[in-house]
Amino acid sequence: DNVLFFVDPGNGASQGTVYLDTIKLENRKPAVLDNFEDASFWTPDTSLGWWDIDGTRVYRRSQSKDPSHSGFGAMKVEYSKDGLAWSLFGGSLSPANPLKDFTQHTRLVFWVYGQADILVKLRDRALREAELGTARAVNTNGWTRVVFDYSNVRSVNLSDIDNILFFVAPGDSSASGTIYLDDVSVE
Repeated sequence: DNVLFFVDPGNGASQGTVYLDTIKLENRKPAVLDNFEDASFWTPDTSLGWWDIDGTRVYRRSQSKDPSHSGFGAMKVEYSKDGLAWSLFGGSLSPANPLKDFTQHTRLVFWVYGQADILVKLRDRALREAELGTARAVNTNGWTRVVFDYSNVRSVNLSDIDNILFFVAPGDSSASGTIYLDDVSVE
């Protein structure tokens, strides 16, 4: 319940003026969006509801116990782009889900097992999208922590996020492979 500031500690002869401007305590406790422990891919009221823009033509998702980053489950994602270079899958947040409000955090974090480039976008309920960037998961036989900072995103309503959009091997119409996702959160 106190914040202490020490100016020139240990020097009893110091003199001067110190100005403080903005003091901010950031909430860095993660809010878990999905850890795949419930083995359900459609729980948008309490976690993420997963869907695919092209049905199962490109992405096939299933529950995985091994590997999992933490706990007992991860989402296995097998993909074969089949000529669809910009196919995507998404994690949906319903209007009733309190996790839809990303304003108390500044980073989207998740873990990827396997090797792939993954483009991520946030979409709000008005269907406006903000591209967060493309991350490269490089560990073929291990986990990579992926972090996207969205603190400067102003083009979407961060208090009403509708979907997190994932594009594996964006722009590549012939890519195929398998990755695993786990511990999707905002920090």
